[in-house]
Amino acid sequence: MRELTGGKIYVIFLYLMTTTTLDIYNLLVNAGIAEDKAQPLAKEILSRSEAKEILATKADLVRTENRLIIWMVGLQVASLGLLFASGVLG
Repeated sequence: MRELTGGKIYVIFLYLMTTTTLDIYNLLVNAGIAEDKAQPLAKEILSRSEAKEILATKADLVRTENRLIIWMVGLQVASLGLLFASGVLG
């Protein structure tokens, strides 16, 4: 839906999943925040899509933890194998 007001076109966005910095800027301006204040605010607010790209989720942390555990166990097994092969243990 577009509305012409004072020579400016304001676009009202309906959000389902993603937003962009421009969308946030338009929302701030439409809410009555001055354009010079809305621009830096919009740049600092992470959109959902930006947050998904930048921030780690719980699932990401669990996967990373599991991979680290697998590597640690693998290194311990390799270390024990080297110690047995060198005759230090056994």
